[in-house]
Amino acid sequence: MVFGVTREGFSKSISNLNQAILSMRYILVDDEYKNMRRSKPERQEELFLEYWKKRDPTPDTERNELQDEYFSRVAYANSAFKGSTDGWRTHMGEIYIKFGRPDDIEEYNDPFTRIYQQRWHYYKINKYFDFVDEAGFGDFRLASPFFGGNTW
Repeated sequence: MVFGVTREGFSKSISNLNQAILSMRYILVDDEYKNMRRSKPERQEELFLEYWKKRDPTPDTERNELQDEYFSRVAYANSAFKGSTDGWRTHMGEIYIKFGRPDDIEEYNDPFTRIYQQRWHYYKINKYFDFVDEAGFGDFRLASPFFGGNTW
């Protein structure tokens, strides 16, 4: 479902409900995600609105700040980490969406091997994420902490 104008209950960052639901895979449990994806458009909209209504930190206001924050992160990921796929689908996009802007970014570039690395620090939660671009084309892959599955 594509929106031409801002609709009540939807962040201004959302222009396409299907894309919005796809990008929610990082926060929905498997059953919620499958149910929302497989539903008819009218039901998708209901499920979407119900999900965010339950999580609205200020239900007495018009805006849902949590939804706005989530989809502004998705929009940022799409513009900052876009390559051969949507930015939100990249490893950097996923981490940015889940944890927000890093507190600090360290960059390591080896001119001989042409391997580029970034370490994103999140000091408040005492975590860091290492990304490696082995080809030099900006396609950074999560290197750690990623050992056969998510460790966060």
